[in-house]
Amino acid sequence: MYIIEKKQTKIDNFKMNTYYFSSARDSFEYILKEKLKEKKILIPAYIGFSTNEGSGIFDPIKKSGIAYEFYKLSKNLEIEKESLFKLIDANPNNILLLVHYFGFLDSNIGEIKEYAKKKNMVIIEDCAHAFFTFFQKPIVDSDYYLFSLHKMFPHANGGMLISKKPLNIKESFSVNPFEYNFYEISNARVQNYNYLKDKLKVFDKITLLKPLLKDEIPQTLPILLPSEKLRDHLYFKLNALGFGAVSLYHELIQEVTSLEYENEFYLSHHILNLPVHQDIVFEDLDKMVETLGAFLDE
Repeated sequence: MYIIEKKQTKIDNFKMNTYYFSSARDSFEYILKEKLKEKKILIPAYIGFSTNEGSGIFDPIKKSGIAYEFYKLSKNLEIEKESLFKLIDANPNNILLLVHYFGFLDSNIGEIKEYAKKKNMVIIEDCAHAFFTFFQKPIVDSDYYLFSLHKMFPHANGGMLISKKPLNIKESFSVNPFEYNFYEISNARVQNYNYLKDKLKVFDKITLLKPLLKDEIPQTLPILLPSEKLRDHLYFKLNALGFGAVSLYHELIQEVTSLEYENEFYLSHHILNLPVHQDIVFEDLDKMVETLGAFLDE
């Protein structure tokens, strides 16, 4: 027998436990019901609701019947770290949900995960917006990762789950993301983001929520506007002219109250998400910026 084989033979060596669902919320509900139903989950208070789609984060939690508690975020979508640590201290051996909004990672993400692990928390990372950010450096050091494939690829549905430990799940392959060139898509999104960001600097009514990309691949470019009225005006005007802007989390779930979660409500009333996806070319962005400027001047 060889000490060193002529070629690799260990089938499970460096293998990622990857499973496919019709949506990210279905994979989330499966994990909560089948693996974690006796625990409590700590979730960020910035959770949106849509009349048509419900809530991708909160609906699985309600359906599973699991207990939950909110933690707070700042006005730039950073976790209020010390407040979360106190919450973890009060709820050890439970679940922590981390959401990578719009493809961005919290600046303290490493420290937060290490603290949670010391308290024996199960860590779930919501990468619905962060597929390409994760695959910049796909290190599986949390327990579960949730991906919404239809939000990042040209498909109507599709979800993916990565688990640190193998799961007994039958394959239900709906969308194969590995057909696509991650490098090229990531590069296109980053270039569009940086190009659009520079174009928007001339507008004093626009604040960039995330001015810098740090090895992150954006889902959209989130901006903040001075008022909810202006945000809504721009949203409807841009979409009427064929510019696919979205206002993610413009309505929060009713369980989050404005008195207790001021920052989260501020964001929901002022945010507009501009497209930077891989189908866009610079000329499209020029037209959108020109249109945006005209409406801001009205």
